[in-house]
Amino acid sequence: MWTVKDVYYVSDSTALLTEDIGKSLLCQFPAIGLNEEKIPFVKTRYDAEKAIAHIMEQSGGLQPLVFCTIIDSDVCAVFDRAEIEMFDLYGGLLDRLERKLEAKALRQPGFFRNRDDAQPDKRVEAIHYTIEHDDGQRTGGYDQAEIILVGVSRTGKTPVSVYLATHMGLK
Repeated sequence: MWTVKDVYYVSDSTALLTEDIGKSLLCQFPAIGLNEEKIPFVKTRYDAEKAIAHIMEQSGGLQPLVFCTIIDSDVCAVFDRAEIEMFDLYGGLLDRLERKLEAKALRQPGFFRNRDDAQPDKRVEAIHYTIEHDDGQRTGGYDQAEIILVGVSRTGKTPVSVYLATHMGLK
């Protein structure tokens, strides 16, 4: 059994989704330590070859785990090598969805972040609300709050509220 494993999250966008999925799987193996690295914006075969060279140099050829979310199957295929244990998180999923939905996928990297124009506005509004109401600075408008954090001083309420506002759009 491995005690430590090198893990790389490779994506044609920010690699945040790749990392989230990879970590959600790897957390099922708590006894194994992980050396993790994100490699974002791998959009071409040249980028992929550079990423592989970096991965092989860092991992010492000990068959690192590579979680991949690259839309372009030709670019993603560059990572499918014997010396790398590659997990293509899109794999045949888009092809299967195209068949089931009888429609062609856009196959645009990072499109998830751009699919809902109202979401950024909601987050900006939530951030403004959070800053205005942080630490009881403004007590009016609590009826608009979606969540109210209560705790003793210096327990991290502000960072939690900012996180909830920026990542989830919660006031």
